[in-house]
Amino acid sequence: MDKENIIIEKFSASLQSICALNNLELNEIIDISTIKELQVGEYFFYEGMRAKEVAFVFKGYLRKYYLKDGKDQLIFFILRIVSPEIYRQQ
Repeated sequence: MDKENIIIEKFSASLQSICALNNLELNEIIDISTIKELQVGEYFFYEGMRAKEVAFVFKGYLRKYYLKDGKDQLIFFILRIVSPEIYRQQ
C-alpha cells in the first residue's frame, strides 16, 4: 500500500472513531479532501488569514502561537490524531 492510501485509511479510521458515517458519507469527505505535507518551519496559515481548511495531523505536530515583544508565546500544540479508543481503554 502506498503512502497516500495509508494516510486515507488512517483518516477514514479516525473519522469513523469520532462519528458514525456510512460509506457514501465517508467517500464524499475523502473525495473533497486533499493531502498536504508541510515541511518543518512551514506555516499552515498566517495571522489575519481566514481559515478555509481543516487539518488532520498524522505525523508530527502543529503549534499555535503569537508574537509578543518579538518572542513566541505558545498557545497550544496540535498533536497527531490518536484514536479515541486508546483513551477509552485506559
